[in-house]
Order: sequence, then structure tokens, then C-alpha cells
Amino acid sequence: MSFDPYAYGQEIAADILARYGSLNLPPEEEQDNGDIIQEFNKIAADMLSQEEGIEMPGANGATSLIPLDEKTIPQTQSLFAEGLYFATVKCAEMGITGDIKKHLLQNLAMDVYSQAKQITASTYGQEHTPDFQFPFEQQVQYIRQTAESALIYYINEYEKQYGPIEVEEPSPELISRVEQTLAEEGIPLLDTPQSQPIAPAQAPQPPKPKGPTPHDKYGAVALLMTTLPADQRAKILRNFNPEEKELIAFYSYPQHIEQNLDISCVEGHLKRFREIMRQGGTGLKSAAYRGIARLAKSVPKEKLLSCVKDERPLVKQYLEAHYGGPHQSGASMEGGSGSSENRHFSDLLPGRIEDILYRYLSKRLESAV
Repeated sequence: MSFDPYAYGQEIAADILARYGSLNLPPEEEQDNGDIIQEFNKIAADMLSQEEGIEMPGANGATSLIPLDEKTIPQTQSLFAEGLYFATVKCAEMGITGDIKKHLLQNLAMDVYSQAKQITASTYGQEHTPDFQFPFEQQVQYIRQTAESALIYYINEYEKQYGPIEVEEPSPELISRVEQTLAEEGIPLLDTPQSQPIAPAQAPQPPKPKGPTPHDKYGAVALLMTTLPADQRAKILRNFNPEEKELIAFYSYPQHIEQNLDISCVEGHLKRFREIMRQGGTGLKSAAYRGIARLAKSVPKEKLLSCVKDERPLVKQYLEAHYGGPHQSGASMEGGSGSSENRHFSDLLPGRIEDILYRYLSKRLESAV
């Protein structure tokens, strides 16, 4: 292979170092972040050079191998670096520096690396289907979500073991500059105990009355996520669209649940979700999943599959599973008993791709009427 992943990794590191300049970080902090990105890019290049390919889960426990080549390696490297850059900027926003920052980044790096590979594999071959695309900008947003989830998780784990992190309070000028840069890059500000709370105008508007509400399940998911490792948290988040993820983030603060939801209703959903996970399923179906399920009930299988006749096998397997075909995951689809190989078939597609697929199918079927 003529492509040099090590040289490309250093090009990415140099580009990111220049982007740090717009944040007006202290020179030593800027250089430290640049060194971290450079070091991890070398490690990622080494790992990608040694792996045979990217494994993607298929039906009945089978896997397919996506080749690592001159296209997929730089895509994975770019996504990995974007995730790390995002995490370092978030640390700057929260005033986390020095050895604690390095500890957190070392822990989340593998989460980001694994997700970068999965995004690359999920979009492999999409250039042949112009009507169904997952642009790189959206891929970057997705890797940022993974980095944010992992960062929050490892901060919580660190504080459980060592107590609250004593942060260096950033200057108002630095906070303003970081926030401006995040906004320019389309990165949402992280709402953490160390940062400002969400302004009412930015927060989701939950229903005020007590008793059962449509938001109860999002409160339950938020509580469930606090008990799970970062990889499981990221996997669950893939099942939700951006609006649903915003609600889950909002209800990740117990006071928001107490103020807006009936605790008994939330606990009922939480108990059911825990039982589903104990039995080996996810059961946390996204809005896009439910929409595609409705299409499958009203549209013949052959007609729905004809809309994606030139699409990747993974997408076809996903749609066939909605009809109870050979790719269905059996009892675990509804959280019933099953082995670890009987995965919920919505795991075959990341949530963002699932959203795009649903919109694409809805538009195609509407125009065909």
C-alpha cells in the first residue's frame, strides 16, 4: 500500500494544532494538546496498519470484514483525531488540565477509535448510492457524541475513585473564546457540573403535569446510562435521533426528573429496561426504527427492498429483518431470552444512518404513490 498512515496522521495533528490557535489557550496547554493528538495518531496508525479489516456484525452471529485500504484508513484516522480534538476542547472548557486530562484522554481514546472504525465500516461503499449518503460532517458529529459520552463517563469514574476534580478556573476571556470556537465548529456546549446550566431557551421543554408522560422513558434511559460502561452507553445512544438524545441529556440531571416527571412512572420504565438488558436485548427502539417498522407493516417486502436495490448488504439485512426474515434476531428482538449472538437487529445500523434511511424510504414511497 503506497498510502502512509503515519505521515497522514502527522498531517492531521499539524492541522489540529493550528485549530487550537483560535482558542487562545495558554501556550503550554496548546502544545500539550498537540503532543497528545500527535502521539495517539501514531498509535492509531500503527493499529490500523496491523489489522486485517473492520469487522461488522451480520445476521445469525456472522460477520463481514471491511478492508482497511487507502480510503478507509484515512477516513478512520480523521474521525479518530476529530473525536480526540473534541475531547481536548471540552477539557479546556471545563478547566481540566495536566495529568488528570491525560488520564481521561487515555481512557476514552479506545472508545473513540472503535467508534471511528464502526462509522467507517457503516459508510463503506456509500459513494455508489447518491440518494442515500452519510456526509463526513455528520460522521464528525457522531464521533463527537461518542467522545462526549465517554468523557463524561470517565470523569464520573475518576471522581468515584478519587473525589471531585479540582479544576483550574478558566479566565472569562478563555471561556468566551472557547464557546465562540465551539459554536463556529457546530459543537454543542457541554452541560456539566463544572459548566453553566442549560439556559431555559435552549433546554428541551418537558411537560409540567405529573403522571405518565411521553418523556418518562427518556428519564429512565438517562438513569440507566449512569450505571453502564462507556461502550454500552454509546451503543444505546446510537438508537436515538438528535432530539431524543437532547432529552436524554436533559434528564441526566436528577433534579430535572424530579421537577418534571413522576418518579414512579420513570422507575417503571427503568425496571423494564434493566430486565430487557439482563435478558440480552436492547428494546430501546428509536423513532426512526419505529417509523421503518410502520412502513414494513404497510408496504410489501419486495417494494421496500426495491428502494435500496443498489444499497449495501447491511442495509438490506436490516430491512429484511423487519419482515421476520432469515436475518431476524429471534427472541432478543423484544428483549426475550437469547444468547449474546442474538443481537437486536437495530444494532446493525448506527442511529444516524437509521434516521437517514427512514427519511429516504418515506420520500421514495411518497413519490411512488
